[in-house]
Amino acid sequence: MTTFGAFLNGVATPWAELLEQFTTAEAAGFETAWTMDNVVGPVHNHPELPTYEAFTLLAAVASRTSTMQLGTLITPCNRRHPALLAKMAATLDQISDGRFILGMGPGDHEQYFTPWGMSFDPPKDRIARLREELNIMRLLWTQETSSYEGTYYRLKDAVLEPKPVARPHLPICIGVNFGKQLMPKVAARYADHVNIYIAGDDAAQHLIDRVRAECDAIGRDVREIVFSRVVRVAITDETKDAFRRREADEMVAAGIDRSEIELSDRLYDEHCLGTPEQIASQLVAQSNLGFDHLVLLVGKRPGQSTTDAIAEIGATVLPLVRDHAG
Repeated sequence: MTTFGAFLNGVATPWAELLEQFTTAEAAGFETAWTMDNVVGPVHNHPELPTYEAFTLLAAVASRTSTMQLGTLITPCNRRHPALLAKMAATLDQISDGRFILGMGPGDHEQYFTPWGMSFDPPKDRIARLREELNIMRLLWTQETSSYEGTYYRLKDAVLEPKPVARPHLPICIGVNFGKQLMPKVAARYADHVNIYIAGDDAAQHLIDRVRAECDAIGRDVREIVFSRVVRVAITDETKDAFRRREADEMVAAGIDRSEIELSDRLYDEHCLGTPEQIASQLVAQSNLGFDHLVLLVGKRPGQSTTDAIAEIGATVLPLVRDHAG
């Protein structure tokens, strides 16, 4: 059966309002909620937009929720030393009583690295570093003491306690949108969950097939992996073009360049719009592509709050999709 997540990046959102969005998503029946792990906002020419630190944020959310899994989309490699990241993730898993999913990827823009004095290497090197980080974290989560000698990182008799609640280790979500040769190999080897964030159904289907092929190559049962995709949804009587124009006009009014909006649309152009029945039908079609889990980026009607839009989607759309699966 298809399950659902809410993507709540929190950019320029007051904390009390963002917390209400998370708790509303849980009450509305979403199985997961995700936030980005960036040091600045995702709008490349506006790094000044207020942005929360992901692990601090999710620790606070974990203390106010009880059933919904919480995850990062996506924590990039080389943001934190992997031993520290393993410790932070294990602590968050303890706070959430085993509800944390660590999303990992190679990073996708130097804006999140270079101004902070962090290196942003070529994709092949970032993916090699990511592999080392994943190996180190699994060691620390499963062994009493861990030593490691790699190209980028070294450990000597490192201890991590307490371990994550999740066994044998907390779940890893691998984000795949580039590195179309190497990243499916990483996903097949390490992922419990794969999030594919790329525009176009054909391109998304191709990446799913690549991960499946890599699983076959190493003898892994691909059914062990949950496949997810971020999908924009909104209950509206506007056409898709009209909705996107209104969204774009609102973003331009907030000072965001149209070139940034066009870039976002190229990456995330899957809009499921219309009545609850129409949206449900479109989400079923997404599920039929091979996605087990759909992470919804919820849009709103003029004058509607994001919190109310999340509650409305949960009350009207999600039951229709679940009834179809049932």
